[in-house]
Amino acid sequence: MAYSIAWSSKVITIPKADTVLVSSSPDVRSLDVTTLWQTLIDIQDGEEGIPYLDIVKNTPPLTVAGVTLARVVEIINGYTITFENLQYAVNIIGGNSNLADKVNKNQVSVNTGNSAGFVSVTSGSGLSAEQATQLANVDTLITARLDALISSRALPGAGLSSEQATRLRDIFLVHGLDPIKPLTTRSTARKIPADGSEINQTVSEVDGVVTVTRQ
Repeated sequence: MAYSIAWSSKVITIPKADTVLVSSSPDVRSLDVTTLWQTLIDIQDGEEGIPYLDIVKNTPPLTVAGVTLARVVEIINGYTITFENLQYAVNIIGGNSNLADKVNKNQVSVNTGNSAGFVSVTSGSGLSAEQATQLANVDTLITARLDALISSRALPGAGLSSEQATRLRDIFLVHGLDPIKPLTTRSTARKIPADGSEINQTVSEVDGVVTVTRQ
């Protein structure tokens, strides 16, 4: 299948097969705005499309003060888009667009993710070296801050009592968020190593209700 256009009603139909699979369960697809623009331009330039009003407007990436702003693709002149009516989601990627206002709603969930500060990145993550380092160290930073809460009983200005700080640390641990103190779990118990003592919980189920109790 391929894109089709009902010229009289100005409805563009995009088959599911013309989107890119991201996840099978749940069924999530993606559609790059550059692909959308190029496909519609090819249709417009064909013999069938020439007599009709333009379908799409493309504003290419623009570099301003060393920052490349992303492409903007707009559906124009009253055209609308219908994705093949099945149960799946489509993420619109690669730039900004007005698809949120141009999509005919059905079972398909369409996520545009537009951003006023959308930046085009040609390599890497788009983060500065400092930002990348901070992101990589976030687990360590969180753990260090929580350890400090426990050891100092309360950081200056934190407003936490010793008991509150301990409870905060326990919450962090029982969710398995500390990379050096992993949570281990079985069908009837959970155990988390902690400084000085372990956190042990029993897990039981009665009539479909699961109860977790700290020992």
